Amino acid sequence: MGKSNFWSYAAPFFGFMIAGWYGLSQVVQSKRDVRIATKGLDTVEEMDPVERMRQRYGLNEGNGSGMTQGRGGRASVTAPQISSIEEELETTLKKVDIKDWDYKAVPREKVEDE
Repeated sequence: MGKSNFWSYAAPFFGFMIAGWYGLSQVVQSKRDVRIATKGLDTVEEMDPVERMRQRYGLNEGNGSGMTQGRGGRASVTAPQISSIEEELETTLKKVDIKDWDYKAVPREKVEDE
């Protein structure tokens, strides 16, 4: 057991240990950076760069697309007003007849035996 064993076994081991420590520290630091950058942002829309620009400069889409500017300059989509779930069910049932239907087979590809 001389110098040759140290350089063939211990030096690579310590090298991998140091490289692994450095790699893991970079991964953990990037995770922390993302957490700090997104702190206070709850939705994907708020993390969107275009949405951030709208918030920062108070921009609003004025093309009538249903977008309105809420508190803090944040753009939000206005949902269609539904008075109740029961009324929505009745209108859907009027559109779709679930008792009178015809079975239609789905065409399938023919498999040829080789």
